[in-house]
Amino acid sequence: MPKPPTYHSFLLRIWQTGDEGRCTWRASLERPGTRERHGFATLEQLFDFLRDQTTSQPDWPGIDVGENPHPRRSTIEGEKENERS
Repeated sequence: MPKPPTYHSFLLRIWQTGDEGRCTWRASLERPGTRERHGFATLEQLFDFLRDQTTSQPDWPGIDVGENPHPRRSTIEGEKENERS
């Protein structure tokens, strides 16, 4: 059985547009290996796509879902939470 990907890689582009006097953020993601591109009219659509990409993977044997590949990031987030308290 092939090993599932343990990470996703995207090139993110975000830009601001003016629609009827309001500024709106647009975004696109491109997979570097395949050049597959996804466009998003809102940041919420971008976040929904990323959420789907990271939650639709089945549980694979041998992958510890509790493992944090970015240990410094959790420390920084914990520091921010402490500042808010």
